[in-house]
Amino acid sequence: MATLKSGDILQSLFNQSACSDIMLSFNSVQYFLISNVIKELAPALLSEVTVPKVISLSTGDDKAVQDLTTYLVQTICNKKLITITDPTISDFTVKAVLEHLYGKSLEGLMTVDNAHEFFALNQRFGGIESVKNHFDKVIKDLPNDKFVTLFLKPMAHVIPCVSLSEFVRRFSTFTPSELELYIPQLSFEMMIQLLSSNGLEFSENTIFHIANIWCKVHSDNPDNCSKVMTYVKLEQLAPKILTIAVKSCPYIKFEHYLEALEKTVITRVHSNHKFAIGKVEGQYAGYRLVTKKDIEDGLSGQVFTDFYVRSNGLPSLDTFTSEIVVGEDFELKYDDWFVRTSLQNVNKLDVVKFYTRNMNASQIMCNTKLFEYNNKTDTNRSEKLTGLFMSN
Repeated sequence: MATLKSGDILQSLFNQSACSDIMLSFNSVQYFLISNVIKELAPALLSEVTVPKVISLSTGDDKAVQDLTTYLVQTICNKKLITITDPTISDFTVKAVLEHLYGKSLEGLMTVDNAHEFFALNQRFGGIESVKNHFDKVIKDLPNDKFVTLFLKPMAHVIPCVSLSEFVRRFSTFTPSELELYIPQLSFEMMIQLLSSNGLEFSENTIFHIANIWCKVHSDNPDNCSKVMTYVKLEQLAPKILTIAVKSCPYIKFEHYLEALEKTVITRVHSNHKFAIGKVEGQYAGYRLVTKKDIEDGLSGQVFTDFYVRSNGLPSLDTFTSEIVVGEDFELKYDDWFVRTSLQNVNKLDVVKFYTRNMNASQIMCNTKLFEYNNKTDTNRSEKLTGLFMSN
């Protein structure tokens, strides 16, 4: 004799009127449900229970029938009634999600064509974790063309079924030919969200290329194109792109081009500098303390960070006790926190990393803002000062 598993028993109770205490009417299709199951897995659905109303046959026919149905279901049939009308969600999706509440798998039921329906219905039911997990899996497994189709699909619901962060993550994997194909399909608002996000793993050259692709297709709105181009960091572009493509781009102001060109030239002047730490009062052949004038003359945080990342820290020119990092006439700060060395007892040739009280060594590795706070050094001299040196 075959034995029934607990999951099979639960599935067998779906849509059984005799076992139910709730009747859900979704787009006029009736489903009989058990409140304990709904309460556990889809609590938001219970909040839509219809409150009994006094029957008035003097109203329009449809209203009278609705009131009478509610009365019969709730009093004679002793069931709570939930009525939902949403023509954007198909009967197939409603039944699939409700059956899933009773233990049936969603495998093979959710596709690129109906995934937005599953997402919207799940939101209305209160966010069923297993439905969300299956949705995320389906999205992850979609090929890029179907993924973009779903992302761009017009939604009747406020919440998009593909998050911007997920789109940015997938977008970063697109090939050049896919970029050419999909970029023109993005709206102006999508482009701004995309270019202003922190998750794009493209070089600045590629970001300019992306913006250029979009602008060529949307040239009928030059103001939007100019706005899109403001998200490109011109000073980080390759010189050839800057002096040819950017110079001739109608959506980039000429003064912005000149400003970026000037920064590029200055950065190249300083790009051969090497950095190190040592005693503030120390004298080291080929090195001198960094000054505020160096920064005013164009020594940028980017130049420093590039060297810092390549070296995985800064080499020490001496053996000494180290803590707060200063230049000749300023201290390094980030968000008003002193920059400190990760080692206090430093030996000559040690490679030392930096940190602040609110940013660890790994986070500061990618930071280019260390030169933004260039105040006159007023550090308490009881602190162990460390000099920031650069090559002559």
